[in-house]
Amino acid sequence: MYRAARDDADDIAENGVPSGRSPHQTDDQYLADIIRHTASTGGSGGRVPSFSANQATSLRFLRPGIGMSFVTVDTTRDPRGFRTAANILLHDAERLVQQGLVSPGTVARAIEKLVDENESEVFYVRGNVPHSMIQSALAR
Repeated sequence: MYRAARDDADDIAENGVPSGRSPHQTDDQYLADIIRHTASTGGSGGRVPSFSANQATSLRFLRPGIGMSFVTVDTTRDPRGFRTAANILLHDAERLVQQGLVSPGTVARAIEKLVDENESEVFYVRGNVPHSMIQSALAR
């Protein structure tokens, strides 16, 4: 998996990719944040880092001159920790709506983005991506 990150490459190599997740946030609250991220047009401002299996897609998010990093992650160390937006919508959205954590309209917008934009984001749902999963972190 690949990610264009606003974090320092050396920091990522040493500490992993931060999730932006609050220590008080439940798993379901984080899944709801992922759905909101997927539904939005501008992402989540780093609160919910997303990854792509397509290197070219991640490279598009690099912005010159602002100290970004290009990260490659080895998902084989925790394959179940990585989930696609489609998987989360299919398996968790109904429960999250019933709990009041996300609105039906937000779920509908997220589904529309998946279909209309051929969205293929992947999320690590277990908190920070540990440094042991980082294959490379290159300053760009």
